[in-house]
Amino acid sequence: MAIDALTKFSAAVMRSAENTRQDELDKIRKAENERLKAAAADIKDDKKSNKQNRIYIETEKLKRDKEMEVSSYKNSLKQDIIKRRSEMFEEIFDAVLKNVSDYTKSAEYAEDMRKLLKKAAAEMQGGKLVCRALLRDIELLKEVSEEVSFKEADDSTIGGFCLENKEKHLYLDMTIKSRIENQKKKFYRESGLVLN
Repeated sequence: MAIDALTKFSAAVMRSAENTRQDELDKIRKAENERLKAAAADIKDDKKSNKQNRIYIETEKLKRDKEMEVSSYKNSLKQDIIKRRSEMFEEIFDAVLKNVSDYTKSAEYAEDMRKLLKKAAAEMQGGKLVCRALLRDIELLKEVSEEVSFKEADDSTIGGFCLENKEKHLYLDMTIKSRIENQKKKFYRESGLVLN
């Protein structure tokens, strides 16, 4: 009887130990499963985060590429506009030069040149004055002043004259070419077509 009781007690202790061991194993399995689920969730989040990062990086790259493409297109358009604007200005000033050529053959031109030389000589306030002009214009201008000596200008002069005071080191460019260039610069500035 004592052996039966001891066997029963021993079996009960063994069952209790087995149950305790089984409970501990269940807890360990449960904890391991939770850890594995958490690790899987972290991996999934990392993958999601990596996907989002890749998407963000690719989106930024596409955005930069598109901005560069638009910027390049704008620059190309700007260059085309500048080129066309320059062509238009040249057309305008070519027409001006043709009109000037006609003007230099008129009586109005002769009168205007005489007035300009008279005014310019007065502004130089005396001294030895040298006027450079085209040969055909020298004949027109000689009547203005005896104090002015004349020299022939080179062929690039369209009309008008240059006046120089050798003693006072003063120089005045009243050639039509320089006046057209000044008008051209002014036109570029004030036309509203200058691109920054």
